[in-house]
Amino acid sequence: MNVKISVIIPVFNASKYVKDTFNSLQNQTFKDFEVIFINDRSTDNSLEILKDFEIKDSRVCVLSNKINKGAGYSRNRGISLAKGDYIYFLDSDDLIHEKTLEILYNESTKYSLDILEGRFYKIADGQKKINPKNFKLQEDIVTGQYYFNNLPHISIVVWDKLWKTEFIKSTRIVFDEHRYEDVTFVISMFIKAKRVKNIDFAFYNYIERENSIVTSKITDKHIKESLVLVEDLESRYLSTKQEEINPIIEKIFFTGFASILSKTIFKSNNATLRKNAIKIMVKTFSKYRWDVLKAKKVGLKEKALLFISPVFAAKMYGIFKSK
Repeated sequence: MNVKISVIIPVFNASKYVKDTFNSLQNQTFKDFEVIFINDRSTDNSLEILKDFEIKDSRVCVLSNKINKGAGYSRNRGISLAKGDYIYFLDSDDLIHEKTLEILYNESTKYSLDILEGRFYKIADGQKKINPKNFKLQEDIVTGQYYFNNLPHISIVVWDKLWKTEFIKSTRIVFDEHRYEDVTFVISMFIKAKRVKNIDFAFYNYIERENSIVTSKITDKHIKESLVLVEDLESRYLSTKQEEINPIIEKIFFTGFASILSKTIFKSNNATLRKNAIKIMVKTFSKYRWDVLKAKKVGLKEKALLFISPVFAAKMYGIFKSK
């Protein structure tokens, strides 16, 4: 039987937090949804907790990956089984406002949207800050390319949006199975979307944890996946040169050098791999060094620092907006 919304939640070692996350779903004023949990070979008792949810709530379905495959693979599994008219992605250690599904569903169905984007709170170091800060309401229904190119800030995460299931499946676009899997998925989907708008509603609480991408120990696998992301962004930058969406992809690509270096590569304890990764990043960036100065969406300070060196820009990363 179909439901209105499918909530997809990848889970890996989230036993400390997933009960609170599920409670925020159970407290929703909107009740016509299913929850698809994908246990990604957790080594704690996450699976036991999820199975208990499944027993107590008929809306819950629990899947288990045979090996640890990451959030991208897990979300793809969830999408393939989703019965809802819309899909909502939720992380297993975050929380949502009790009216989230009600407000997002009503707005999306009212305008038959492919994608509806909202706002979120970032909670870190005891502080709660709303994002994006420079929010601009897009009341008219526009294409994804127009939306990306005309708003002051674009969020490249999936959990501050409601997605039309038919639209996702029609594109045949899937999540990449590596770190930062949100980035290329969001870009690809907005390129295809025909009906997009946003809403001034901060419903998501993104809580920076010790094991988040920002704070977790950087492994060799993370470094390699970061370099794959740079290749993906370079390919998208080059393939969309003549398209309306290019200026924002250009910004994501260029500022991504500083972000990836700062958040990932600089933090590696593998000196040899770190040195080689920096060399690859600098070599790739050097092909587009002069193009940075012409980038429409990149700020003057960002242009100046990147032009000097992406390594120098990464060390001054505070001027860039983080997730």
